[in-house]
Amino acid sequence: MSGFSVQDGLARPEIEEEGKGGSPLPIDSLIALAALRRLKRLTTDELAVHIQREPAQAKRNLEALVEVGLAHAHGATRGRTYTLAPGVYQAEGGKAAYIRQLGFSSLQHEQLVLNYVREHGSIRLADVLELCRISEGQAKDLLKRMKNGDLLLLEGVGRTSAYRLGPKG
Repeated sequence: MSGFSVQDGLARPEIEEEGKGGSPLPIDSLIALAALRRLKRLTTDELAVHIQREPAQAKRNLEALVEVGLAHAHGATRGRTYTLAPGVYQAEGGKAAYIRQLGFSSLQHEQLVLNYVREHGSIRLADVLELCRISEGQAKDLLKRMKNGDLLLLEGVGRTSAYRLGPKG
């Protein structure tokens, strides 16, 4: 495990202990863990760039980290993202960091959407996908929730639909 130390943000004993069969994790997994620590949340495509492999290999690495309890998967297969597992944060003494990261995301997405609409006048589904980096289903749920809460108003149908500020937005 040369080149990977505690200052990289992950406790060495945690990584050694969690490796399958007590063996050290492969270098791609260590790079994935460092990227997750630094960026907080990754998709397989983003990890593929970091490990310089195909997205399919990046996905296998992330799923292997999920299996051994070092990473946590969020969302369905399409648009799935990964974060460090709660146990890794706890090993570092940052118990609140994991909760803050997860708990803040839905509020953050809502605020991002509202700020975007205030700045640009309206927002489309594709804009939400790019802005929040969430799956299509999550984006639709977010927009529906915001519409039901009168934060946004829906105008148009299908591909021409857009959301503008609602009475409470």
